[in-house]
Amino acid sequence: MIKYTDAHCHFTGQILPESIAGLITNSARFNDWNTVVNVARSNPNIHGAIGLHPWYLTDLPSDWAETLTGVLAQNPELLVGEIGLDKHHPDLPTQEHVFTRQLQIATQMHRGVCIHCVGAWDKMLHILRGQGASLPPFILFHGFRGPVDQMQRLADKYNAYFSYNHRLNEKYVRATPRDRILAESDSATPTDVVDNVARLAEISGLDIGDMADIINANMGRMLNNG
Repeated sequence: MIKYTDAHCHFTGQILPESIAGLITNSARFNDWNTVVNVARSNPNIHGAIGLHPWYLTDLPSDWAETLTGVLAQNPELLVGEIGLDKHHPDLPTQEHVFTRQLQIATQMHRGVCIHCVGAWDKMLHILRGQGASLPPFILFHGFRGPVDQMQRLADKYNAYFSYNHRLNEKYVRATPRDRILAESDSATPTDVVDNVARLAEISGLDIGDMADIINANMGRMLNNG
């Protein structure tokens, strides 16, 4: 039986479907953090990520950054995510501030980050460059639609990985370094990833089992900061 990994989802269960070997489940809102913590604690193959999505930045408590730092300190396996920038949502300056602070916290706590970026790649790359050598151990760009010609540079400079869901574009898949490609469901149902792996295999000219093996190996190496 082929086993799959889901690099980006919003799973709230505690028992993985038989076909799913592991996953990363992300929060979006401040109020989601406890749920993600409890789900991640329930199963060693469920990796949790907590953070503030750029769509949900209104009415944040003033001490959100201190709370994030505290929860990460209490849960050393947690990642930081889903964080990022989205030009189609309001108040980009606030998005930039909150994203930058979360990136700094992830770096200080030595946690990988899961990033959402839509239409704001110039600002995203400017912020990353501004961090200098102070960077998180890895960056996962979920549903990647960034600069194709910079993918290898992002991989080399930021230890970046690139995951794809049902909205994938062949151009991006073909340009992705084989050792950096991941698949995601971006849903509450991780088995949705199966069809996405099949599509990645088709585009890459591989058997679906071989594609799943490549993705699983990449996921394991990423989570071990490799």
